[in-house]
Amino acid sequence: MDKKVTTAELITQSLAMLCISLLACQTGYICAWPSYTTSNFESNSTLLDRPMSAWEISLLGSLPNFGALLASPFCGLAFNILGRKYATIFFGLPYVEAEKSIAFYKRLKIGSKDIAFEIDKIRLQINPSSEKTYLPVDTEEAKDLAKHEEQQVEQKPTSSWKFLMKSKSSQRALATVLIIMTLIILMGCVVLQVYAEPLFKEAVPSMPPNQCAILLAVDFLIASLVCVFIIDKFGRKPLLIVTAAISGVCMFLLGLQLQTHFAPHWFTVLIIYTYSFVYMLGCAAIPFVLSAELFLPEVRSLCNSITMVCLWSVNFVTLLVFKPLAEWLGLGIVFYCFSMFSFVGVLFGYAYIPETKGLSVDAIQLLFLKKK
Repeated sequence: MDKKVTTAELITQSLAMLCISLLACQTGYICAWPSYTTSNFESNSTLLDRPMSAWEISLLGSLPNFGALLASPFCGLAFNILGRKYATIFFGLPYVEAEKSIAFYKRLKIGSKDIAFEIDKIRLQINPSSEKTYLPVDTEEAKDLAKHEEQQVEQKPTSSWKFLMKSKSSQRALATVLIIMTLIILMGCVVLQVYAEPLFKEAVPSMPPNQCAILLAVDFLIASLVCVFIIDKFGRKPLLIVTAAISGVCMFLLGLQLQTHFAPHWFTVLIIYTYSFVYMLGCAAIPFVLSAELFLPEVRSLCNSITMVCLWSVNFVTLLVFKPLAEWLGLGIVFYCFSMFSFVGVLFGYAYIPETKGLSVDAIQLLFLKKK
């Protein structure tokens, strides 16, 4: 079977991905709406009974992340409450239409042997050590998938927690993802997203803040599209190091500009847009790519859940303390801190992040087992 994706498959899958991704607009609304309301809530003419304080404004922007933080661990608990029987039925529902779905996305005919092959590949990815998995003859791709964890075929199944406690490579991979995720958030982009309009109003008073915030969203979109085409070309590690270094320089210049005003206002806008573009080009995507590539199937769900808890926790704390710190230390000092975390991310990425481009999950585990 030809491994290349046909044009029809690519178009169909891309359109489906676009439709599903539109659901993320809801998250965008939640993250962006404080940007357009803080000015009113802080003013004496607010519709509230009194102007909001700095801590209340911080909570306004950070509480959505706290809600997501609380929800993440309880997702698994909710399924446990349903019971194994009904949870199994629930998880099995998507497979009722699996054949039709695969036929649609791969542009195949119902009943085709190629559909059975695709389902077998999915089974291999979910349970590589299964002895009952069907392996098509002369199919190298399926055989490669079956090689995963061959040494553990005879072992009894263990829980994800027990597996994680015993697997040194998984522990190191999880620690690596958590640290880089924390550093990436502390580079300050989440602050720009949530407080875009008030930041533009203070940093660039000569330009309409609402227009600047809209252009910032366009900047993010363009960078995200470019990232799709370059992340596999240049690799994860080089892209992370370069974009983190440029982000650090931009944040330092922005802090210096806010403190000394050594350049005109258009330079401030240029720095913000350059930082946002470069950050989305690599730093914003790499942690999520690594979380999808570094973990073994036995602990992937657990480690990704822990990663998401870390993401929402650091987002919450960052947004909570930003406003008070900005009033206490000044915006310039706060952006110096963002710059510092960017350069720490460069050093950490250089020393501890492995290059995973083109590597299987087993090969990646060996990288974490090597002595530094």
